[in-house]
Amino acid sequence: MGFLAYDLALLVLFLAFLTYFLFRNRHNLRRQGIVLLYHAKWGIKFFDEVVKRYRKILIPAKYVSIAIGYVLMAIIVWAFARSTWLYLNFPVTQIIKAPPLMPLIPYFPRLFGLESFFPPLYFTYFLVALLIVMIAHEGSHGIFARLEGFKIKSTGFLFLGPIIGAFVEPDEKRMSKAPKLKQMSVLSAGVFANVLVGALFFLVMAAFFTTAFQPAGVKFFDYSSAVLNLSQVKEVRNASVDGYLELVTENQSYFVKKEMFELAKDKVEIVLAYTDTPAFRSQLRGAILSIDGKPTPNLDALREALSSHKPGDKVKILTAVSENARDSEAKEKEYTLTLAERDGKAFLGIATLNRGANGVIGWLYEQTFARVRNPNIYYTSLLGSFGWFVHYLLWWVVVINLLVAIFNMLPFPALDGGRFFYLTALGLAKDNEKIANAVFKLVSAAIIFMAILMMLKWFIGVAF
Repeated sequence: MGFLAYDLALLVLFLAFLTYFLFRNRHNLRRQGIVLLYHAKWGIKFFDEVVKRYRKILIPAKYVSIAIGYVLMAIIVWAFARSTWLYLNFPVTQIIKAPPLMPLIPYFPRLFGLESFFPPLYFTYFLVALLIVMIAHEGSHGIFARLEGFKIKSTGFLFLGPIIGAFVEPDEKRMSKAPKLKQMSVLSAGVFANVLVGALFFLVMAAFFTTAFQPAGVKFFDYSSAVLNLSQVKEVRNASVDGYLELVTENQSYFVKKEMFELAKDKVEIVLAYTDTPAFRSQLRGAILSIDGKPTPNLDALREALSSHKPGDKVKILTAVSENARDSEAKEKEYTLTLAERDGKAFLGIATLNRGANGVIGWLYEQTFARVRNPNIYYTSLLGSFGWFVHYLLWWVVVINLLVAIFNMLPFPALDGGRFFYLTALGLAKDNEKIANAVFKLVSAAIIFMAILMMLKWFIGVAF
């Protein structure tokens, strides 16, 4: 349990404080639909001071903010449509059991079986990230509202059960009558701030990681494999590895899971099979730390260690096996195996992650997160568990800021992107409100339709 026990205690204390706060201030709460609003005047003078001091910077920044708003809107619409297409065309639920649409809550990787995809999201991480996101997002709305001359009526918190948020309430009537660009600069200001804060914390995370961590081993994604046409198979027999069949051709043996073989045999007659390699036969797992005592902190060191051996050599390989893909919880394990031969050289039979950029998202990942922490490298912390704690905290601050920025620009009512999109449609329709409303309703309906499709496909996949 360790830190988790303290984290759960903090969660209980926070919920108790939240209950006390709501009870004590119950007469100052206002209901708006299913949400409770607590109004205050926090930060309004600060907004005025920022505008007074940095007006020359903020005026050009508002145009950058609007441009970023359009970029984020394009990303979230593309991601929504792409996710819907994937759920309709591939058995996504066989890999990911979590629902496609769900709130970001503490411990969600553990609750939804996503620990192999995400680091732990402790309540401590969530609370710190949430405070940073709210201050940046709503503070920026307030600053740009004052920049555009809109009065701020109040600031405060909103509550939906145990879910807490923040708000800045400008003079909506005056704002709705203002020029479109003024409204759009205020609407996009929150996500603009989240992008800037995310970028800032990314630099902090990068500096911390390169200082507090060192490469210690090579991760591999899978064993060597090949596409096999089942017409080439001469014999099928049980393999020495549990759950696999050995498919024998004229020249070589291949290995495939029994259920995959049955599926391929009945439908497509081709299958992606593992080749007969030392790594597969020994079921090598974890990041490779050393070969015969020679450290392998990177791919070049691994290649050098293998090149110093000949085919047929028996070697000892030390690995770090990470439970749920968490390098912070890895345990060492030793394997003894005999190297095979390929092209006259010693061959182990592992496949590292393909680092090629796939589309815009892939390129962005390669230029940012992958440059800080190479996905093919296993790292150790020079600060022990504290180093991992800080790294994951910074990681979640970056990711949650970016997620909030992207999601908020979805062209849907109640989100910043909703009004932002409507104003865009209104401008393109030359201020014809009837056309703008029709376009906005059509897009909103399309988003609802895609969400329903994804959730239905997820439910059917999980339930049946």
